[in-house]
Amino acid sequence: MLSISIIEQGNIDIEYFGSQNISLSNDSIAIFNPNIIHKAQNTTTKVSGYWVIYFDRNWCIDIQKELFNIDKFILIDQNIIKDIEQYIYFLNLCKTIYYNNNISYEDELKQFIIEIFLKYCNLESIDNKSLAVLEDIKQFITKNIDQSIRLEDIAIHSGYSTNHIIKLFNKYYGITPNAFILNQKVNYAKMNMIKHNCDLATISTQSGFYDQSHFCKNFKKVFGISPNKCNN
Repeated sequence: MLSISIIEQGNIDIEYFGSQNISLSNDSIAIFNPNIIHKAQNTTTKVSGYWVIYFDRNWCIDIQKELFNIDKFILIDQNIIKDIEQYIYFLNLCKTIYYNNNISYEDELKQFIIEIFLKYCNLESIDNKSLAVLEDIKQFITKNIDQSIRLEDIAIHSGYSTNHIIKLFNKYYGITPNAFILNQKVNYAKMNMIKHNCDLATISTQSGFYDQSHFCKNFKKVFGISPNKCNN
C-alpha cells in the first residue's frame, strides 16, 4: 500500500530504512512507497494536523499502466516532496474527504496521484526483471505466511542465490529479506486481529510465529505497542 502524509504544524523526523533521516514540515509531502519500512518521531513540542491517505497498490498499478504501459508498481523517486501547490491541494482534499466521507472522491485522488507519478516516477531506474522477481517472491511469502519462511526457501522458489535476493531487497526496499518477511507477518497478524478479533495464540499460529511470546516481541518491535493494545 502507498501512503502519503502531511502535517499542518510542527516538524516530524522520518527515518527511511537504508536512507538518511528526513524532516517533514508544514510545506512538504511525505511519500511512503509500498513495503518501505520507516519510523517517525516529533522534533518539536507541538505537532498538529497530521493527515494521511492510503492508496491501494493495485489501484495505483492500474493508473501507472495507463500512464507508462508498465504493469508493475513503479516507486516514487522522492521521500519528501516540497511543492506548496501540491501540499495545499492535498491538505484541502484530506479535509474534504474527512468532513464529507459519504461521497466518493476517486476522481480527485486520481488527479492528484497522476501528477505525483508523472513528476516523480523515474522510469529510467526501472529494472522490470528485478521487479518481477520481487513480486513473485512477495506472492510466495504471502501464500506461505503461516509457515516459517527461510531465505533459503525463497532462493529455492525463485531460482536465484541468497546473495542476489539480499541485494534486490536492499536496493528496492532498503531492508533485508528477513526484515521484509517479519514486516509482512506482523501486518498480516494486525489485519486479522482487527478483522476477526482472534486470540493471540491463534494469531501467532496463523502468522507463522514460533509461539505467542515470539509474536508479541516482534509485533512490539514493528509497531511500538503490544498486540493487546492494538485495538485500544
